[in-house]
Amino acid sequence: MNFFNKTRILIGAVILLTAINLAVLGTIGFHLVRISKTEQPPLPNDVQRTHFIARELNLSPEQREKFQNIRHQFRIEEQSVKDEIRENYRRTMLELSKDSINSKTLDSLANEIGRLHCKHHQMTVEHFRKVKGMATSPEQQEHFRRMFFRMMDINQMDRPRMMNRNQTDRPRMMRHEQRQINRKTNTNSEK
Repeated sequence: MNFFNKTRILIGAVILLTAINLAVLGTIGFHLVRISKTEQPPLPNDVQRTHFIARELNLSPEQREKFQNIRHQFRIEEQSVKDEIRENYRRTMLELSKDSINSKTLDSLANEIGRLHCKHHQMTVEHFRKVKGMATSPEQQEHFRRMFFRMMDINQMDRPRMMNRNQTDRPRMMRHEQRQINRKTNTNSEK
């Protein structure tokens, strides 16, 4: 092999390796951009949510203190239930990874997880019932109702739907209540 053939082979190899490196970097960059566009913004922390709800309801200083105590107690109880759920999921995965799976154990774990989810839901309902009870003025009650409708819309956006997200997607009672709220708002603003 002469000098020119060796040089051509080396130049060809360098060009080929450069093209492969550029393709790899382009693929990585494309995936990073795509992932960053699909990421959801982080949820506000508990303190920010507490301040947001207190501001939305226009709570007095006494109501704010009571609300923070209710919220703190709820978070402690909620975390305990969430930890139990997480532990039961872990035990379920461990049972599923065994060579001989015990169906009775899996059934009891599934029942326990369901019971804990039910308990969590009941705790959440009771918590918001207490928060609603703190809203004493008609304006606070109205703000509470509006805040809940907005929260339902935000939470439903995270779930895939077969239907269009319009008024037909809401249960009949919520549509009726929303119309009443809109009428009250329009009547008050016209006065």
